[in-house]
Amino acid sequence: MIDTASGGLKKVLSKVAASAVQYKPVLAAYKKDEVFVFKDASCEDEEMVISALNAADTSKLKAVYIESWGDVRDRVASELAFRLRAHPISALCLLGGTISDAGAEALAQAAFRGKSLSAFCIASRKISNTGAKAVAEAARNCPSLTTFYLHGGEISDFGAKAVAEAVRNCPSLTTFYLSSRGISDSGAKAVAEAVKSCPLSVFYLAGGKISDSGAKAVAEAVKDYPLSAFCFYGGEISDAGAISVANAMKDCLLSTFYLAGKRISDAGATAVAEALSSGGCASTLSVFYIWIDDAPNSGAGKVADAIRGCTKLSAFYIGCELISGGTLVYILESMNNTIRSVSLRIGEVSKEQMNSCLGRLHQRGIAKQLKLRFRCGTKAAKSVCEKSAAEWNTKLAEFRIVPSIQDIFMDEVILGVPK
Repeated sequence: MIDTASGGLKKVLSKVAASAVQYKPVLAAYKKDEVFVFKDASCEDEEMVISALNAADTSKLKAVYIESWGDVRDRVASELAFRLRAHPISALCLLGGTISDAGAEALAQAAFRGKSLSAFCIASRKISNTGAKAVAEAARNCPSLTTFYLHGGEISDFGAKAVAEAVRNCPSLTTFYLSSRGISDSGAKAVAEAVKSCPLSVFYLAGGKISDSGAKAVAEAVKDYPLSAFCFYGGEISDAGAISVANAMKDCLLSTFYLAGKRISDAGATAVAEALSSGGCASTLSVFYIWIDDAPNSGAGKVADAIRGCTKLSAFYIGCELISGGTLVYILESMNNTIRSVSLRIGEVSKEQMNSCLGRLHQRGIAKQLKLRFRCGTKAAKSVCEKSAAEWNTKLAEFRIVPSIQDIFMDEVILGVPK
């Protein structure tokens, strides 16, 4: 396996990376020499990616994972598609860069050519309805496809409906992800209806124009699925939509719940947490993420109180405006002993507050198992976290400052790829 997560190309090519199991679940089934991984968030040079591809023995590859949020464009897609036409693979993940509709079409046609692909994941802000339709046509009637992941910055309901029609006839599909700012209620409803024929366990849909109406329709459509993960974002969802989702999902045996909307307040977030912790999810939920746009300190504290009813909760994410040091202390001290990961966006926090709550976690005996990830909204908060990290890193499983709480969730929960 070739992996560029640790630095430049020369260093990468001189060292075989650790087991591909760390890139589970998409890549975990493959041996080291069957996986090509290029993971460099800062790469802005297509030549580096292509050189790494040239260094790999393509004939042995069964899975390709490329992640770069730099200037990786269609040339990489073209080079990769050329290799895939000669040597089909089972899993393809290309996340980031600026792959266009033409690049997405070339990759999809090459990857789905043999109808043996199990995972197709592509994300680029340049993909529009044209690219979505091309991907959908290539994926249509693929009996082996288990994971479908598509993000495009310019996809609207037209593209969403094309994807919906394609996956309707993918009988093995267990993980579905579609995301774009242009998707509204109409596209959301089409997707929810289409995937009813699939044996889904993971459902993720995000649309910048989805409102309360779309949220209610989607939740009602998928509530009878044997889902293990329900993840949903609507740019126009308010408390009413959040409560509709919670009421539909509360009796499902979910292990992962994600809900985000730009108009969800502390009232909606609290209602969600209370519904899930009192229903069937109370004994199964292990991962909880919610975005609170209004009254984040009040909402975050109330959510932490309510979610304690979930006895198996291990990961807790809140994406919101900045929470205070006092709220941070309250959340960390109120977590169940089952907790393993907490990710929050914080504002002002003192070193005394941080040390106080970390000390109590240490006394409770859960510090060693706990991963703390903070997105710092102020320079002062970042300074406190940097100092605390230096002092507490050996006493915690992890203490890290991150650029995005959502990215951590997406990588670890949806793709299983550690940042």
